[in-house]
Amino acid sequence: MAGRQLTLVCVRHGQADHNVRGNAPIFVFTEEEKPALNSDLTELGRQQAKLVAKRLATQKFDFAVSSDLKRANDTANAIASLNDTIETVVEWKSVRERCFG
Repeated sequence: MAGRQLTLVCVRHGQADHNVRGNAPIFVFTEEEKPALNSDLTELGRQQAKLVAKRLATQKFDFAVSSDLKRANDTANAIASLNDTIETVVEWKSVRERCFG
């Protein structure tokens, strides 16, 4: 019996506010025992998300997952918006960054 081939496509989120020096006052943390930095994409980050979305527009996906953090979810949804094989992006808290990426 032949096994199925698995192709895993990993994409890092676009540039986020916390990636830009001097944006410290906009840090927003989740309210949890182990808080996570939940920052927005910058304008450049949104452009980067659109570029990777165009690159992956014809890639077939069986499943799409993102962390529940805004920058990752916004990047994943930009990809999904241009890809007909992605019906929804499932948020998994378990795939969040470790030690602030």
